[in-house]
Amino acid sequence: GIKAADKCIELEPKFVKGYSRKGTLQFFMKEYDKALETYQLGLEQDPENAELKEGIERCAAQIGRFASGDASKEEMAERQAHAMADPEVQGILKDP
Repeated sequence: GIKAADKCIELEPKFVKGYSRKGTLQFFMKEYDKALETYQLGLEQDPENAELKEGIERCAAQIGRFASGDASKEEMAERQAHAMADPEVQGILKDP
């Protein structure tokens, strides 16, 4: 999962497959912003990588759906619940 992809990136930062796998996992977990960031980090290593570019396009499309209000109420509620469970979000909310 994510931990394995993180370890892959840690051990070999230039191996873009680690970024691709992590981004794909984040995408399917509906963490589109995190996936986008991961794909962009991968592109820093290999700017011409088609798989990473496609990942960015998929993320941008999903983020756009939410931003334009095209996501269903169920999707919005699921994304909100998922965000609230994220330790990073929790840390931000607790910071005065």
